[in-house]
Amino acid sequence: MDAEALREKILRLPGGNKKLPQAREIGVLIVDMIDDEDQLEVLLKAADTGSIAEFEEALIGVMEEEGLDKDAFELPEDEMSLQIPLDEQRKSRLNFVQDLLFNAGGGGGTLIAEKVFSCLPFVCEFPRLTLVCKTWEARLKENVFWKPIALKVWPGLGRIGNKIDLVKNWKLFTAARLTKLKNAKSRRGAGKKMGAMFGVQMVPPIENCAMGLELVEKKRQNGGRLPDGFKWDFKCPVALSKISTTRDHKVDYCSVCKQNVYVVQTEEELKSHVSKGNCVALDFDKTILASRQRPRPMPILRGRVRLPRPAPIGPPRPPALR
Repeated sequence: MDAEALREKILRLPGGNKKLPQAREIGVLIVDMIDDEDQLEVLLKAADTGSIAEFEEALIGVMEEEGLDKDAFELPEDEMSLQIPLDEQRKSRLNFVQDLLFNAGGGGGTLIAEKVFSCLPFVCEFPRLTLVCKTWEARLKENVFWKPIALKVWPGLGRIGNKIDLVKNWKLFTAARLTKLKNAKSRRGAGKKMGAMFGVQMVPPIENCAMGLELVEKKRQNGGRLPDGFKWDFKCPVALSKISTTRDHKVDYCSVCKQNVYVVQTEEELKSHVSKGNCVALDFDKTILASRQRPRPMPILRGRVRLPRPAPIGPPRPPALR
């Protein structure tokens, strides 16, 4: 299915009617959100008729099948409109949509982002928003783009209060969580369709969403405080207990970022690894390595043992006379 050809046919349709006034605009936006070729074929046949009424009926049916709420797309005309002359579509579409997203609401695209996020039910559909405008993701602040995604995918994060402030980079947090869910799903051998972008759709969490944050907070209160002059660049959302250990008790391996994590117990070790750009786990109170120390086995002697001759009691006897 040629998505570009389908968009052009949709834009050639006349203006919408009362059922769905912005059917053309919505149709252009959701072309990249649909994986089912049969649903795209339905839209193509409706667009070939040249009737906006038939296209609206087909579009409403497709949106219901895909679980998209049509009311969430009904934005004011000055905020969402793709009425571009056909001869200028190819050269101006990206620039037009880019200006539209960033100027609407005066909030750097936040208003539009919140409205679009509210009507996308699947994780794999969020990155496809960048297909509308290639520079949207790059220009939006990462937390503005990825924090609403994480809160929608894992609602439990919204119930842990100010602990979510520990996450400084929501893009890395979301990537780490989705990787863990994807790996868990492949281990379970689930047969549900895999998403094209992130490879996972509506997978239930395999652990408490706040587990990593709670462990970070606990370590901060118990020997996990950084010395003066140091500052966290990124607090990993993957719990330390979920990271693989190696033969070296002071070196772990993270399968998410594919990097070693070094357990540091002194400020000198911390400074050394920070200068090299390594990930570290603070163990100033010596609890991490202490929990990994194996007890020494007690020696077990096997065989016959001769008891020593008992010492004589009392004064020594005089030598016998012969």
